[in-house]
Amino acid sequence: MHENASVQLTIDLRHDLDVAIAGELQVWGHVASDNEKPLDRYCLWFEMMEREIPLKPYRVQRSQELQSSSEAQRLAFVLSEIETVFHGGLSVAPYLSARAAKLGKTGRDHMLLHWGIRHLHLSPISTKRPNGLVARADELLFFRIAGDVVYFIGILPHADPSAFERKGLLEVVERNWPHLHHRLRTGYAERELNPTERRALRRGNVMHMEEIDGKLIMPTFGVSTAGSPIDATRAFDRQQLQLLDLERMLRSQPADVFPEIAEFESAHVRLKGMWEYGFDLVETLTGLERRVQIL
Repeated sequence: MHENASVQLTIDLRHDLDVAIAGELQVWGHVASDNEKPLDRYCLWFEMMEREIPLKPYRVQRSQELQSSSEAQRLAFVLSEIETVFHGGLSVAPYLSARAAKLGKTGRDHMLLHWGIRHLHLSPISTKRPNGLVARADELLFFRIAGDVVYFIGILPHADPSAFERKGLLEVVERNWPHLHHRLRTGYAERELNPTERRALRRGNVMHMEEIDGKLIMPTFGVSTAGSPIDATRAFDRQQLQLLDLERMLRSQPADVFPEIAEFESAHVRLKGMWEYGFDLVETLTGLERRVQIL
């Protein structure tokens, strides 16, 4: 507690965030271990959230290679169907893999973690089954998302054992949308990796670069040795600092956010939720809510 003027404020926003994340993980079936830390829970939650595709309207761009392919012509109907779903801000969940809803290693999408590339089953929605998913398709659509744009990269056979390690997908991204890749200014790859080696490195949680047209690129920032996205750790650290700064501000000047409590003897502020640019707070004694933007 901290006393400022006449207000005695109770607040622990970082704890609130951890409790909320633990609650969501529990709904998904997660059983916490004795040595589990807030960062562990956050990384697991972050990974699950990354698999989900936010419901909002998207623009769709097709690679030149996809646009001119025979697969795109043959599967024109279902491609257009999926594009319409993206344009309308609707859910593409029916086209996802059943593994997408599984926690931890059993549902881990190594291609998404290391290359930022996702995939959908190219079966029409008319084949949707009782489990909410379309029928398992013979072909998969590989794509990336950045902001409000979906980038259709290419189509590969589901039966191809190396489909998820095909460097050709990265080459298509580099030729069509090079801004999606991170570049290293110096260095070179000692030798070309084959799909089996890429698969082994991914499953060993080893970050690796790829050389394309003489340039070293990293499609994503990769994963930690525990297999969690490095972006998750960065987001956790950033949000912890933001919440700590917000707590300090509220302790020193609570009326700047909740002017109604200026004359209260006590107040209890909790974190209610997060949004893209800040946090939602609630003062529990009055039910007052505020949205705070973090610059």
